[in-house]
Amino acid sequence: MFNLEVPAGSKTIKQLKVLEHPDGSPVEIPVLIAQGAKAGKTLYVGSSFFSSEIVGIEICRRLSDEINTRELTGRVLVLPTPNPIGLRARENFNTYDDYYGRMELVFPGNPDGRPSQILVNHISQIVSHADFVLDLHSSFSGAKCIPYVVVPPETGNGAGTKSLELARVFGGEVILSDSRSVADGTLIIKPKDYNDPIMYRSLLTTCTTRGTPAIQAELGEGDRLDEDYIQYGLRGIRNIMHFLNMTKGNVEPQGKQIECSQRISVRPKHGGLFLLDTKLGQEVSAGQVLARVAPPLSGLREVEELVAPVGGIIIRTLTRGTVVPGDAAISIGVPKPT
Repeated sequence: MFNLEVPAGSKTIKQLKVLEHPDGSPVEIPVLIAQGAKAGKTLYVGSSFFSSEIVGIEICRRLSDEINTRELTGRVLVLPTPNPIGLRARENFNTYDDYYGRMELVFPGNPDGRPSQILVNHISQIVSHADFVLDLHSSFSGAKCIPYVVVPPETGNGAGTKSLELARVFGGEVILSDSRSVADGTLIIKPKDYNDPIMYRSLLTTCTTRGTPAIQAELGEGDRLDEDYIQYGLRGIRNIMHFLNMTKGNVEPQGKQIECSQRISVRPKHGGLFLLDTKLGQEVSAGQVLARVAPPLSGLREVEELVAPVGGIIIRTLTRGTVVPGDAAISIGVPKPT
């Protein structure tokens, strides 16, 4: 177990060894430990299981700079780069692991497992110190999302309900919640499916299983630093810290906070130019044309229309101009029935 104790009223960066490179040199992750002058709850803020999620890294960097430990009650743990191997290689996955490269799905890890499981086991030890968990993400490279928050389901210990409360405090245009909650961005689950082998390995469900409220904020575009999204994330974190009485101040509500029960992706059957006819955050109706896929020459085939299978809110679209069959071109958040 890592020693995360530092003197009251201080900030310290610790480099924690989590693995070794093939040449025997250490793989380390930096963790900021900000210990307030007064004792209180511990908030964990992490980012970037995918190396392209650099918005979260920048949010962590700025948060670390602005925390004033003399005015802080409790402790903040900030882990901006949990996937140092992927970040160095500019690859989203842990390139040392051809089987479990998607680190965010192998929680709580295994000290005797494959490289990603070993690394995640160390991260789990850090997260285990937290009373509340915030995981920062963004869309992948070539795609962009509106600010939205993912909330794990309530399974009887109260952590899911508290997570939803935390999501509303953070703020988002959409809150993906209810018994059907998207905990890895793609898979819809229900409480009876809580032991699903994939979902059980996510950070959110690992936290809430042991009773720790946890949320996942999705902000912006992969491999792009957008000041609006950076500020959105920082405001959300400040809101959480005010709400938890870690810092003084008032919560500033942000976003429409439309609660959605699932996310549906619209995928083309053809490759070609991606011509978007709608925009992020737009409310759409079932049957509405969202985008078109055109061949490089009009005579090759007909233009394919991508049609909304359900009504809802566009929460993510591709920003690149081409698609191949099966691309998750557009994602729609489906609101809860009113």
